[in-house]
Amino acid sequence: MCVQFRFLIDKYWSNGVEAWYEKGKDDPNLLMLRFNLADAEIWEADPSLKGMFKLMTGKTISPDEMGEHDKVTL
Repeated sequence: MCVQFRFLIDKYWSNGVEAWYEKGKDDPNLLMLRFNLADAEIWEADPSLKGMFKLMTGKTISPDEMGEHDKVTL
């Protein structure tokens, strides 16, 4: 992570983001990326009550709670 862009992580951090990063904002795998897109994949999730709780509290989400996805052209 580039120190000069730390403010972007702070700006966009939320419990929903935290659910994907067990080590929080200091996770060495955390990156901020910018894309100019022509195509995208969209995940549609209808998580269980347990999954919703995980999203709201920043807990890790298991693959079976991620939902379905599709590809779209923008």
